[in-house]
Amino acid sequence: MKQSEASARRERLLSFLAQDAGNTQLLAEIVDLDLALGLLGDAEEHLDHGLKLAPHDPQLLFQKAGLALRSGAADEAERLFRNLFYDRGIDAPGIRYSLAYTLMLKSLHLEAKSLLGPIAGNPETPDATSLLVRCLHFLGELKEAIAVAEKYLLDHPDDAAMMGSLSLLYTDINDIPEAKTCFLKALELDRNFAETHGGLAVIAVLQGRHEDAEQAIKVALKLDPKCFSALFARTLLLSRAGRGTVAAKMIEGVLTTTPVPGGGTLADMLKRVVNKQNRH
Repeated sequence: MKQSEASARRERLLSFLAQDAGNTQLLAEIVDLDLALGLLGDAEEHLDHGLKLAPHDPQLLFQKAGLALRSGAADEAERLFRNLFYDRGIDAPGIRYSLAYTLMLKSLHLEAKSLLGPIAGNPETPDATSLLVRCLHFLGELKEAIAVAEKYLLDHPDDAAMMGSLSLLYTDINDIPEAKTCFLKALELDRNFAETHGGLAVIAVLQGRHEDAEQAIKVALKLDPKCFSALFARTLLLSRAGRGTVAAKMIEGVLTTTPVPGGGTLADMLKRVVNKQNRH
């Protein structure tokens, strides 16, 4: 639904609500529109009203958890999602996915994995498979992550983000030729995805093509100044050029606070890749 359509529908529903203030189903739909339009204050106000009328309504509580998550209150979101899923036994795909997503934000990847497995591929939760791949990567279960990603891509060959994730997995197991092939496929699908250019920069550094790496880094950071693969490539490039002090300063900043698939931070990923390269 376009923003103008959502706004017009919201106004109509608000007029209905004025005539039927106790209609919680109507309130829930208005909250969805509030969230879609970025009206978080209005969403909170309508949720408070709805929950006063029906404090145990699962749809309203699910929306309250989602609002908490969007507002940065991950602990409160986790509490509410857990209550719906575990305490009340509502095993709905959306609740499973939302709880798993929240748990991954808190680095609780093992529990998130158990929640995502049953809903990977479910049309109600189209992002569950990509989240599962990320989760497996964080856990270091690389072969399983590659298998899940490759199976998904058989049915969704145009998914540039998943192709990029597969590229990172191959990079992490030091299969550089396959990683490069996947990054190039991802680039064909979406030339404006910063992480793809950053990933190609990493491959270029590992293959000793430093000028190509610099060019890819520039493109990636222009698209997204916080592109983690580009920052990783730049650090790796500086280290290989003997500028360890500069690289160390970068690692002390962004790289030690940016979590990455495979576990740890960008600094940890740098160590893993360098160690694997040194063994070959």
